[in-house]
Amino acid sequence: MRRAGSLGSKTARSAKSQTLEESFDLPYSRAKYSGGLKGNRNVSVSEQLTMFLSILAHHTKNRIVKKSYKRSGGTVSKHFHGVLNAIIRLHSLLLAKLVPIDEDCTNEMWKWFKGCLGALDGTYILVKVSKSDRGWYCNRKGQILVNVLGVCDRYMNFTYILTGWEGSATDARVLRDAITRNNGLRVPIGNYYLCDNGYVNGEGFLTLYRGLRYHLDDWVQGRYTPQNREELFNIKHSKARNVIERTFGLLKMRWAILRSPYFYPIKVHNCIILACCLLHNFIRKVMPVDPLESELAQFVEQNEANAYAYVDVVERVMDGESSCRDFSKDNVTSNRTRIWTLKEKEVLVQALKDLVQQGWKGDNGFRTGYLMVLEKAMLKVFPNSDLRGEPYINSKVHDRATGENAEDFNSADNDQLDVNMAKVNEPAEKYSKDASEDGEDDVVSICKTSANASSKKIKSNKRKLVDTTGEKIVDLMGTFCNQTNERLADISKRIGCEFDMSQKRTAVFDALGALGVLDVSKQISVAQRLCNNNKDLDLFFSLPDFAKVEMVRMLILKQI
Repeated sequence: MRRAGSLGSKTARSAKSQTLEESFDLPYSRAKYSGGLKGNRNVSVSEQLTMFLSILAHHTKNRIVKKSYKRSGGTVSKHFHGVLNAIIRLHSLLLAKLVPIDEDCTNEMWKWFKGCLGALDGTYILVKVSKSDRGWYCNRKGQILVNVLGVCDRYMNFTYILTGWEGSATDARVLRDAITRNNGLRVPIGNYYLCDNGYVNGEGFLTLYRGLRYHLDDWVQGRYTPQNREELFNIKHSKARNVIERTFGLLKMRWAILRSPYFYPIKVHNCIILACCLLHNFIRKVMPVDPLESELAQFVEQNEANAYAYVDVVERVMDGESSCRDFSKDNVTSNRTRIWTLKEKEVLVQALKDLVQQGWKGDNGFRTGYLMVLEKAMLKVFPNSDLRGEPYINSKVHDRATGENAEDFNSADNDQLDVNMAKVNEPAEKYSKDASEDGEDDVVSICKTSANASSKKIKSNKRKLVDTTGEKIVDLMGTFCNQTNERLADISKRIGCEFDMSQKRTAVFDALGALGVLDVSKQISVAQRLCNNNKDLDLFFSLPDFAKVEMVRMLILKQI
């Protein structure tokens, strides 16, 4: 993960400021007229947008912004959320459209992948969460972050973003969530995305050949040359797929708020990431030459060096019996990431149920040695599998990533944030079964402990007080319903009267014409006076014809 301080050069800051200043006018107009952003006599739309961009581009704190703009902290927070919501509403205009590689493409990187829509990958964004939630957002390196799925085209424009998944979740789980959403990621028939071996090589997703070199640095630096067609494919694939790495690098270079952790509620955090991606697309659209791209190569190189260790062989288990393979001591790594098949999950759940029936589970969890028993049960069904108590089974049993806070542009737009929302995040129900994927709810529910219940067993002989709160609530609700009925009756009566008056206003011109004593201009004049006074209108329709003529004469002479 790239440190925030690694991009503190004056050149980068000046280029960033120039980028924002040159592309300010159009987002101002779009946020105002399409996003529903409104100014007032104290804070104009342009000032709101300036404060918003300053916070995103420089990670400026609220106290700094309020001093710079002479505003209160509440005003800054209110308009920050207002602009944030307005930007999210523009996602249909700012997201790039899907354009596959055609047969006539001559680009050296992309001409080999006909029908390709772009590339996808995951990236990590540092966050700050409450102490009780850190277990969900902690990755293998001990960092607290969210896993963001990004999809871009060959021009480095985002076409889809899914953010909010906990850092402990694998890339494959995030992608599965994206493609199963109602308005999630869709791959047209005959098209596909380039992705690395962290994802399945299936319809719509093209990965590299497994068991071969795949790091782009090996080929670019001339350390190796392709020895067969599989390695040649890998180098072509890596060069094209690198577009998503460069897109993420450019995104983090431009928006400092994505390079260092900040304490926002997770829903606000999701919208900030989505807004940064939309603004990235906009800047790419209006600026043919981006001044930040000159430093992009160095940023991506350092970022990859810090984020990944060199791996010669890539081997992941994706489905079925292909997961069964022999592991020697030489090729056992410290990687705790493993893709579990549905059959493996079912066997694990059944083994956990058997342990519970045999009395292995107490109030404080399973007894010591339960992992060994589970390992034997798994090896009995999958003899050649690599499933061991440590790290895979233990990690699976304690896997708590749910993705319940994950959002894409459609879900964020449907769940617009209140501009006056509190800054303290409300605790989420992390153990909700509905938020778990297939098989996960059974594993989590079986492994829950009752320590809290056992620690609170306190005997008491005190007499229980009679709770009269329910009766008071019933009485209060009865009074409320009676008052509501009276108000509804009054409202219905008023609506009925208004409807009758509307019918009379419609018929007044015809009634004046039926008298046969006025020309058209006088009919209009008298009708206007009657419609402006409901009492005169009621009196007019209650009179016989001869009296109506006299009333019309008096109205013309202004005697009434």
